[in-house]
Amino acid sequence: MDSAAREKYGPLLGLATTVLGLLTALLIFPEAPSPQGALIVPASILALGIAFVPAMRAITYSNTMMNADNFIAVGYVGWLLLDLIQGAYDLSDANDNSLRLALIAVGVSAASMWIGAMGRPWALPQWLLNVARNPLDSRAVERLIPICFFLGMLNYMYSVNFNLVE
Repeated sequence: MDSAAREKYGPLLGLATTVLGLLTALLIFPEAPSPQGALIVPASILALGIAFVPAMRAITYSNTMMNADNFIAVGYVGWLLLDLIQGAYDLSDANDNSLRLALIAVGVSAASMWIGAMGRPWALPQWLLNVARNPLDSRAVERLIPICFFLGMLNYMYSVNFNLVE
């Protein structure tokens, strides 16, 4: 398959491998998934399905190697599945059906990401392009710093009922 076809059909291949990985993981899902390490194999299979296209693109030095969908796919593996792959702790606080549904949720979410990558990106709104084209002068930055600080601290202030001592 030439590089143009790989670039065009990469998201479709990602969708197919993710769905295949999810179905395979569900087929071998253990009866008792709560003990430590019980979900290593199903999570690894799902992770391989999700990360197949980014790995293929990295190995072949594809032009699409730095696309956002590759980073998102690797993020699914690193942030959502890596704890299950490592089998670092038991999951006795979660019931068995919830663990199966969580694995399904990760797989469906990753498949949805690949579906989204199939389409063309939306054009940015004109007003946003105009704002981005204008450089900020020092006066604008001086006015934005307190606003950004306030917005950044708002969540913390709200959590302590705006009591600055707390």
